[in-house]
Amino acid sequence: MSLRTLRPHSWFIISLASFVIFLILSIAIQSPGPLMSMDFAVGNFFDDTPFWKITWLHWFMYQSTRLGYEGVVITAVIVTGVITLRRSWAMLVLWVTTVGGAIIINRLIKGHFETVRPMVGHPDVLEVSTGFPSGHTMLALVAYGLLTYIISQDARNRRLTRYLVIATVLLVGHISLTRLYLTAHYPSDVLGGIAGGLAWMAFCIGVFRWISDRDGIRRGSE
Repeated sequence: MSLRTLRPHSWFIISLASFVIFLILSIAIQSPGPLMSMDFAVGNFFDDTPFWKITWLHWFMYQSTRLGYEGVVITAVIVTGVITLRRSWAMLVLWVTTVGGAIIINRLIKGHFETVRPMVGHPDVLEVSTGFPSGHTMLALVAYGLLTYIISQDARNRRLTRYLVIATVLLVGHISLTRLYLTAHYPSDVLGGIAGGLAWMAFCIGVFRWISDRDGIRRGSE
């Protein structure tokens, strides 16, 4: 099974499962429990352990966390331009709707929950928005994940697709780690970003595949 051959119902199942996980997280963060205890434990670990004093490590983590925001913006602009030049209008709608929608959804959810961030331990980290879910993590998963899906549609080598998926997972995982390292987010924020981003991306791809398959069947019957 590859990204290219996944049917619409498979994407909807992934979306639903991720959405359920997101709902569980959104409920768990509102009251004391194991998740909140984990949040504080991880936050205190990165606060008490002065990794930021290791200059090269702090520089690397601080710069690479920007892949979750500035990197997403640059990627979005480039991919939009390339798809437009190729006149792949259906794919352009998928790209703009999914990435643009993720930005709007993330802002709306943050405004609803208004959770606090750790924001301790690192002298040059300043975030003004609320914590849950992590915007960097959510946008990185949606943008880089969808880019991987788009590339896989033209890739004839299944091994290449597999490598792209692994690279995307590692990239999103690293960006998630930088958010914890910089004490910009609690683990629940990052997990919420992953679950929410995957739910939205999978839903959009599922709709796209459903419409594409329906149109393909209709053209074939004409």
